[in-house]
Amino acid sequence: TEWMASTELANPCIILDEIDKAPRGGQHGNVQDVMLQFLEGMEAGSFNDVYLNLPVNAGYVRWVLTANDLS
Repeated sequence: TEWMASTELANPCIILDEIDKAPRGGQHGNVQDVMLQFLEGMEAGSFNDVYLNLPVNAGYVRWVLTANDLS
């Protein structure tokens, strides 16, 4: 998000490769819960990066998620 806040590019494309390999739950949380805030239009438009303490409009980000196993 630091890059998104410092550039004038409004619609980057972010590719998450092999999303099916991400841990499902546990102590680090669930990747689906984290990604929902970026993929849902209303929430993505008002995302607040707590690390940078900056509001980021992620509503125009194009997401490509790849997986080897769709189950």
